[in-house]
Amino acid sequence: MADTNITMLSDLIDPQVMADEINLKLIDKVRFAPLATIDDTLVGRDGDEISMPYYGYVGAAEDVAEAGAIPIRKLTTDVKKVKVSKIGMGISYTDEALLSGHNNNIAEEATNQIITSIADGVDNKFLAEMATASVSSDVPSNGSVANAIIDGVMQFGEDLDGEKVLVVPTDLYGRIVKSGDWIANTDTGADILIRGSQGSIAGCQVVISNRLNGLYKYTEVAEPAVADIGTYYEKDMFAKYTKTTDVAIDPAKTYYTRESVVGKSAFIVKPGALRLVRKRQTLVEFDRDKQTQTNFVFGSDIFAPYLYDQTKIVKLNLL
Repeated sequence: MADTNITMLSDLIDPQVMADEINLKLIDKVRFAPLATIDDTLVGRDGDEISMPYYGYVGAAEDVAEAGAIPIRKLTTDVKKVKVSKIGMGISYTDEALLSGHNNNIAEEATNQIITSIADGVDNKFLAEMATASVSSDVPSNGSVANAIIDGVMQFGEDLDGEKVLVVPTDLYGRIVKSGDWIANTDTGADILIRGSQGSIAGCQVVISNRLNGLYKYTEVAEPAVADIGTYYEKDMFAKYTKTTDVAIDPAKTYYTRESVVGKSAFIVKPGALRLVRKRQTLVEFDRDKQTQTNFVFGSDIFAPYLYDQTKIVKLNLL
């Protein structure tokens, strides 16, 4: 007969309650969600790659002579193959931690950590998609930063009105705030479209993204060379990449190279530019290593974030 006085992990964390709370709060935690359309129509359908529609760009506006005809182009759609990604995080607790007197906070802390982790993963994929924007403008390292951003806004053509978010790395944010064209939110009373907006310039709400200081793509190395140890990266169970410190190649390990997928860029984005297709609601599972008496909580979602409308985003190349 089981001893009912033994505290079990299931007594401290209800997986369904945790999953429901994550599903309720996750999209609010994804920073770029206000710029995206959330699509749950594919939940439960098979396949790890989906074909999704997206809008193409009509091209730059042309000069028109007086009384001349304005050129007309058809707004086109195409189909984009979007790879479905599983995003997840695991959290471990020893029996001692579970029974130490702090266990009243375990469910709340595990839920918050998993929500934050998955949301960060989704935002990283959104930024990688934003980097594929086909419309771009340059921001020189000197001169008026406001004028450069206005040039970027003008790339929207006649659709330049409406809400826009300028996503910037920290160094460009510093230039913007120091410029005489910066307008703090306290001076405008404007509605905030996206979390973290501190003010505006050229009609764009400005938010900082530390990810733009370094967003990378990691590629598995087929035949790693000993001479490149120190430039290769290793991945742990939580998909965190760390530069190697080995002195030799370990045949039992997998090594990766790293390259930037965003570069020195910022983005002007209008709502609806992005789309987040969800293939499954949050799944929360438990596991236990009896030998070490360690308990695990795993949370995961399956998403396909992609750039849906090229006409609603401008990539700013920081020169």
